[in-house]
Amino acid sequence: APELRRHALLIIASQRDRLDGYRVRPSPQLSRYAERIQLQPLTTDDVDQYIRLVTRSSPPGAALCAAVHSATAGNALFLQETVRALIAQHGALGLSSLSPADVKPGQLARDVLRERLAGLDPHTRSVLSLAGVLGESFEADLLQKVSGVALDALLAALDVGERVGLLETQGASRYRFCHALV
Repeated sequence: APELRRHALLIIASQRDRLDGYRVRPSPQLSRYAERIQLQPLTTDDVDQYIRLVTRSSPPGAALCAAVHSATAGNALFLQETVRALIAQHGALGLSSLSPADVKPGQLARDVLRERLAGLDPHTRSVLSLAGVLGESFEADLLQKVSGVALDALLAALDVGERVGLLETQGASRYRFCHALV
């Protein structure tokens, strides 16, 4: 690794966060000489640009871009697979005539999220399942009343959901699923 600085060489690697929420630390020898770039979710403007580039056609329209963005949560892989599926089903020129209701997350997105949920303990899966019934965002106290789970156990399950990237907090006792599919 120390020798790399003397050579005209660029190495690009990617690393997904582990499904259990704990990050794997790269080799200290390599990371000492590396620059880490944390990617943010794509925006609706990014979705618009991607669809234009892939279809080589006129702007897809704000409603379609918003629907695709919602279905993919700004995840580049989900975007790619969702747009591929839409093009395969409707053709590149047919995208502009789609209604937002026609845009569904791709099978890959569902499989990835299902795998993420499958890696959780049964108690956490149960709590998150009940929370999903309450909607994309919910209050912890309402979830506690509906579930009948002790508050400490409920908060522990929600912490796990947050740690693995399925939930984010929106205030003291409000949570939101990071992806509508969850």
